[in-house]
Amino acid sequence: GILRSCFLGAALLACMALNASATTCFTGTAPNVLTAQYDAQRTGVNANETCLTPSASYTSFQNQGSYSTDGPVYAQPLYVNQILIGGNYKNMLIVATLNDSLYAYDADSLVASVLWTTRNFISDCGALSVIIPGPIATLPKAGILSTPVVDKAAGLIYAVSGCQDSSGRDRWYLHALVLTTGLDATGYPVRISGSVSSSNNADGSSGTCGAYPATGCSLSFNETYQLQRPALLQTRNDVSGVNEVYAGFGISSDLSEKNANNKYHGWLFGYNAGQSSPQTTFATTPTGLASNSYTPACSNPFALDYSNWCGHGGGIWKPFATDLSSASVFIAAGNGGYQSGGYNNWGDSEMAFAVNGASSPSDSFTTSNLTTLNANDQDMGTSGQLVFQATVAGSTKYLVATMDKSGEGYVLFRTGLGGYLSGDTGVQSKFNGASSGANTACVGTSSNSNYGLSTPHGCDSTHNIAFYNNTLFHWPFHEDHDMCAWNTGTGVGFVCYPAHSLSTGVFPVGWPGGMIAVTADPTHPTANPVMWAIITGASNSGGAIPTFANNGRGYLYAYSATLPVASPATAGSFGLLYNTPTSGTSTDKWLASPFAVPTVVNGKVYVPTYDSGVVVYY
Repeated sequence: GILRSCFLGAALLACMALNASATTCFTGTAPNVLTAQYDAQRTGVNANETCLTPSASYTSFQNQGSYSTDGPVYAQPLYVNQILIGGNYKNMLIVATLNDSLYAYDADSLVASVLWTTRNFISDCGALSVIIPGPIATLPKAGILSTPVVDKAAGLIYAVSGCQDSSGRDRWYLHALVLTTGLDATGYPVRISGSVSSSNNADGSSGTCGAYPATGCSLSFNETYQLQRPALLQTRNDVSGVNEVYAGFGISSDLSEKNANNKYHGWLFGYNAGQSSPQTTFATTPTGLASNSYTPACSNPFALDYSNWCGHGGGIWKPFATDLSSASVFIAAGNGGYQSGGYNNWGDSEMAFAVNGASSPSDSFTTSNLTTLNANDQDMGTSGQLVFQATVAGSTKYLVATMDKSGEGYVLFRTGLGGYLSGDTGVQSKFNGASSGANTACVGTSSNSNYGLSTPHGCDSTHNIAFYNNTLFHWPFHEDHDMCAWNTGTGVGFVCYPAHSLSTGVFPVGWPGGMIAVTADPTHPTANPVMWAIITGASNSGGAIPTFANNGRGYLYAYSATLPVASPATAGSFGLLYNTPTSGTSTDKWLASPFAVPTVVNGKVYVPTYDSGVVVYY
């Protein structure tokens, strides 16, 4: 592994043993990684990594082994520094599995490393089988799918687990586990449930409830049709002072959303610490078949095609974010019915919620292109949310960015998201994956026969976006990885540069694209950052969605990133530092788990996998 002297000011910092056969450097107290994508703004950045830098030697950097688990790991591993456990201070690695298990490992040792394990949280609740995209289509369980969040000050880990009881009913539970023991705190777990005002047939039933908003009409959370995939979010350190944990729900996959008899919706729940009932309960498409025009038009509410969402859909698929300036939570709903004028259906929309238990959006943006997005399964918000600030014409602006599945990126003002206007004139700016302003770097398109669609997905942007030093990083499915420089001049917005050649042998990159993290060395502020990415290999070359069982092998890449400049236009560049061996003789083989970024901290890279637990590189 990497071995070098580390300095912080005048202090010489030592190197320590990870296990008996290898060493790695550390920088005193390592930074915490307590939530998905490193922070509640979802920047994807660890700006305190002094070991894995561009100047380090990567000659012996390699897969050193793995932390074994009892099932696939789809959640990002979390890192909690200096926890007193068993009389000693430990750096702790938190790992969740689809087998409904949560592990705490000694992050500095692969030998005798398990600090505690909690399995099968609910005694009378067993396997929950669903269809989830991944190396294989149907997973044995969907226990803990989302990334938990750690409240270190309170000594708790919040996680959502799914299970199925003896009567075949699905259940979802919010847990608050004590960091040092893995046991639920007093008052937990809490079964997730709730209802909102609704109207006739919002749940696909045949009864009559009356025109919205008729008295007594409600839509209840139906656990069977929902899946808790986006990472949990905690708002503890917002200026509001509210300690609320948020969980979002969509459905298991496109395959099952077409067969859910239109009974699923996007749901957002927010729980204050210790409360059994949610402070926030919100459904993205609650009003069913109200007598108002839908966009797109609602011709057959139960047709199994993407052009007829009507009063359902609107799944919340990817991590949402919070900001520290206006105490809001930003979420996006995917394909689904949209109605304005008080009918409160928010398909393909970006929304802001005040962090005070609000159960309706305080602001929203709906793309004028939502008819096309709906018809082609090109959901809004598939990159998740990115909250950042940047200079616009000499003043600081507070912004949120997201992408849709077609590859279009949107930059929105946090305190004026843009509403629903022709041509999206309310947005701050747009960006996408090539400097020409169009997704010209995509390799072909797909008929998406897997999903029963006849129209193309294009680049299928379901990767995350990261932001460091006025630069946005992203790596879409079957596309170059890009850096986008923020233009502070008259033409405000991101200027994107494809930064990799399709002929290098890395491509084609399988779905969902590169899951990116960025690290930087605070002791050398002018040095390049390092972009880390987990990608999935794909043997096909035409842009089609890979056959996961054959092409799901994962690869870890690291690049030294020379940042681009927007004005005068100067493209950035990537210098390869490391990649997982791609030859057929390499024994470094694991199946990639979609949607989680690598956890890079304290000189190590922790990679969640489908078949090999958490693989550790140093």
